[in-house]
Amino acid sequence: MTAISYGTTSAARQLLNEVISLLDRHPQEAIDQQTVENVEQTAHRAVCLLRQRFNETNPTPFNRMPPELLRLVFELLRQPCSACSGPQGLLISDSASSYRPLTAPMLVSHKWYRVIRQHAALWTDIVLELTARHGIRPRWDVHLLEWSKEAPINLRLEFTAGQVAQCESVLQQHGDRICRLQLFTVCVASVHEMPRLLSTLVDHSRLTRLSLSLPNPMDMGTPHIRADPGPMLCLRELVLDRVMWVPAHPLPALIAIRMMGIQPLLYEQLSALLSLAPSLDALHLAATMVDPSRPPATSPLPLSHLRTLTLTHMLASDVQKFMTWQLLPAVEDMRIHKLTLDISPGRPFLLRPLTLSCEPMLRLDVFAPGPRYTDRGKHLSFAAQSDRSTFSLDAMSRRESSWGDGAFWLLAVPTVLHLYSLTSCRLRLSSWMQSTLYGFARHVPNLQHIVVQSVDAPEAATVVGTVPMVHALSKLLQKDDPVLCPTLVSVGIRLQFADLLNSYLPGLVAALAVRAQNGHRLRSLLVCVTPSQSPARCAPAGSTHKEELLRYVEQVELGCSPEELWSEKP
Repeated sequence: MTAISYGTTSAARQLLNEVISLLDRHPQEAIDQQTVENVEQTAHRAVCLLRQRFNETNPTPFNRMPPELLRLVFELLRQPCSACSGPQGLLISDSASSYRPLTAPMLVSHKWYRVIRQHAALWTDIVLELTARHGIRPRWDVHLLEWSKEAPINLRLEFTAGQVAQCESVLQQHGDRICRLQLFTVCVASVHEMPRLLSTLVDHSRLTRLSLSLPNPMDMGTPHIRADPGPMLCLRELVLDRVMWVPAHPLPALIAIRMMGIQPLLYEQLSALLSLAPSLDALHLAATMVDPSRPPATSPLPLSHLRTLTLTHMLASDVQKFMTWQLLPAVEDMRIHKLTLDISPGRPFLLRPLTLSCEPMLRLDVFAPGPRYTDRGKHLSFAAQSDRSTFSLDAMSRRESSWGDGAFWLLAVPTVLHLYSLTSCRLRLSSWMQSTLYGFARHVPNLQHIVVQSVDAPEAATVVGTVPMVHALSKLLQKDDPVLCPTLVSVGIRLQFADLLNSYLPGLVAALAVRAQNGHRLRSLLVCVTPSQSPARCAPAGSTHKEELLRYVEQVELGCSPEELWSEKP
């Protein structure tokens, strides 16, 4: 029998004696409701004591784990901070969504509840909604400030003009341990209270991310707030959502700026903000209208360390206007390594195609999957690589209906980049159009090596997608008036079905024969199959045509590895 302490035994005996005495009374004698409730409460306390002692003396497997190990497990389960960020990279909009994974473990046992409740690092993402909708009534979110103890916190304050004093009180008490702060207001009147709240922050030693947000559209233009909260030496990210703010002190650690809904964006404001961030690495403008009255800038923006430029949900005219602010030289010198834009396939959205000032050897990797490949739908990405650096571009369309065929996205590449120096190219497309491939080939007269691959979702990979790819490639090689890609010496083909070699190789042999007769004989032909199929199956499948291929190609390799098709080095 489980050992029970004297206190528990005496309480149980006292409860038992009291119940017996009540039952021994005369049947006609009434028992009041309060007496019954007292007995119930005493019985409940006694049962809780018995269960607690039972758990301590007979620990279940999940209660044998030491608290230190349990804390690590719960931290992984909780996934705080960046893993709980919203879709725009902002802090979570609701505390409950962040702590929902901890609900079930807290109900497992008293020990687990105590470990979770007393571990301050688990309660660091806090959302306080101090608005007219919630008023000042206490909410469970407020207790998180107490539960987090002295741990660094990520705080989102939603407020209106009437609750500014409450926000000030929170920032004064806990401002020295805030790492990520978002001031989120819901009305225009309260926007002008942001300087007051920013000035409340005295200690910025832990602040690494600051976000100022105004979700409502501003018909009168973006408000420009003026605040001087003091130097923010550790600030690494700044998010301005429909609010413009230029600090009064340098931001030496700032590496990323995200601006959304700024209308209009003035050159002087952006230049002043960028001049305060000498280490800026990434700049993202979304749904931003560039000042239409501003003439082209004569002096470049201070972007000495910028490597990533993202312009999304902007009109083509605004993108072109923004590029007149002396940004094209930074891109063409390949100081900016990654550019992300919204584009329409086949239509120019820059003032002119980029001319990269790099070595004559240039490589291009184009990726345009179908809508079933990813939840985000089709998009185009390509990378131009030289010995010195790499320039990459991600392009997406905001309107799904205007995307058209996946192969048509190839025509967007020449509108972005001059391809005269291109020597190596890999095309990974979801669909293949002969006319589109012709249009792309006319822009790459110096192409020497090309790799083609049909790409789509694994469950949608069918034999049908492979035949148009090889057919389009054969027509490209066969065209002789004029000869497309006259310097081409190597062709690589990535297949998903090795059994198709015998069916399409005759057409490819005929195309290579025409090309050899025109004096443009290939040096090598490489064929690779997917890892799911054995490469050994590829050679027997094409063995009947290999001797014929060798008449028009110096080297033929059937069943090679993917690394042989496309090396990562230029």
